[in-house]
Amino acid sequence: MIAYDAVPQLAMILTALRARLIDDLRSFGPFPSRWLRTAASSSRMPYLNSYTPAPPLERADWHAATPLEAYDLNFAFDLPPRSRLETDGVRLKPVIPSHHARQLYRLFSAYPDTLRYMPYGPFADFDSFLTFFEDRRRRSNCLMFAVYDLGLEFDTQVQGAEEEEEEEETAEGGLGSLRPERIAGVVGLITTPDFRMAELGPLHLADPFQRTHVMTHSIWLLLDWIFASPSPSGGNSIPGLGLRRAQWGAHASNLGSIEAAQRIGFQLETVHAAWERPLKSPTKAGKVELPEFVRDDPGWYEREREIGYGRHSAMLGMSWEDWYGGGGGGGGAKDRVRAMVRRGVVRRKASEVLPNLSSEISSSSARALRDDDEAR
Repeated sequence: MIAYDAVPQLAMILTALRARLIDDLRSFGPFPSRWLRTAASSSRMPYLNSYTPAPPLERADWHAATPLEAYDLNFAFDLPPRSRLETDGVRLKPVIPSHHARQLYRLFSAYPDTLRYMPYGPFADFDSFLTFFEDRRRRSNCLMFAVYDLGLEFDTQVQGAEEEEEEEETAEGGLGSLRPERIAGVVGLITTPDFRMAELGPLHLADPFQRTHVMTHSIWLLLDWIFASPSPSGGNSIPGLGLRRAQWGAHASNLGSIEAAQRIGFQLETVHAAWERPLKSPTKAGKVELPEFVRDDPGWYEREREIGYGRHSAMLGMSWEDWYGGGGGGGGAKDRVRAMVRRGVVRRKASEVLPNLSSEISSSSARALRDDDEAR
């Protein structure tokens, strides 16, 4: 039995022993700082918090050579049937770095202005580009698609490559491959599974593919997949995600993106969401500088500089009722966007759309075909 008046002395002894233990731990070598913080503060805050942030992703050639069948998309939902979405104007296929990254890097490097309003880029080198895709892949709520423009037409001298592509595409069970010249950019989803919603993003096409059918068809495919029933029914062509809300975020000063979303049927919900996301690069249009009260605090300022500048955003939304038209009897955004898709496909010669990239890749495609013939 401990006497009541001895309790304060006992507490002092335990505190001294705890401090001595911490000193002894430090003398043995480097221990995780969170251990020492927990031990030192346990008398003040007896709560456990073992969270440790993941280290920054190292810049490397992530999955540059990983074949399609070995590349884990790590997505929180089921993939679409045959792992693609398609109209007569575009095909969306999940980004596989070994298949798509090189052409996408060439494309976005040739048209850097398309990165002005994007929250990512510019990329210093190809490894940085691959690291960006790996960072997105590790977030199980993200899925990015390579966008193929099926409206491009090719010269007859490289027709052999086109025929081989189509034969592979129609083979039983084959995923097929399309010529890299068809790649127009990337689109994707950032989902919040618990909230049953998805944001469209990125929506990033190179300049030569803008103001054509490509973006409209791509958005139609994404929205139809987002809102369709998980089991094909009621006229849905494919099993969908069955989500309740789609969201579109744009830079607050990017009126073109905001108006495009409204034409699709998105409702402008927030005109100015301040500091909605950080921007790393100083080259971004409309970046927001860190405020004075942060700059006046050296430690805080250093931390925030690492995170980046800020972006004010406009936020637009669409519910499943908006998509289907209230009771599901039509008249919603689905009918509107489907009518836009039915206007037709812009047919263009690939050599005129991307003259430099097309000739470069066509030459490499022809060389690959010759090498393959010689190998046989």
